[in-house]
Amino acid sequence: MMQSGLVELPVMPGSIEEFLRMQEELARTPEGGAAVLVMALLLYRDNPDFGAACVAASVDRSRVTTDGSLRRGDARRIAEQFAANPGIPAAYIEGTTPGEGYALPALPWRLEMSTNPYSGDPGGDETKLFLSCSGADSPRPVSLRKDARGLWRAYEWSSLLMGIRPAGRREG
Repeated sequence: MMQSGLVELPVMPGSIEEFLRMQEELARTPEGGAAVLVMALLLYRDNPDFGAACVAASVDRSRVTTDGSLRRGDARRIAEQFAANPGIPAAYIEGTTPGEGYALPALPWRLEMSTNPYSGDPGGDETKLFLSCSGADSPRPVSLRKDARGLWRAYEWSSLLMGIRPAGRREG
């Protein structure tokens, strides 16, 4: 049986400080940690330098370099995938569609996610969530763990970067 939940992203941060405040508030739950990562990916798409700093802040320490920046391989993969299909991060926002070019709705943005029997112990420090994606037939997994400050950060999120239906293609 799948459990599901909805997370709201209330604003689009304009600075790393605003992003970190949003993360401090939302990433107290695994769902909030996943939503913060999607926001960071959206920021990356529009401003790679700013977005890379936000992605680095959203992921587990195992995914960043010793100076706290995003690992080169992860940054390259994001850049390559977004160049091929810039709609990828928006496809996780409720209300976007390929037919509308993954145009973002008005804020607040909502993300729907679910768990399954293999997601892990809900009271533990690691879990796997499945994010609904308007550009794919099934939800995409992201694995998160709780850090020492109690914030949930992604440690495996490559599926969020997989291809999606091309923008402009109507469904059905």
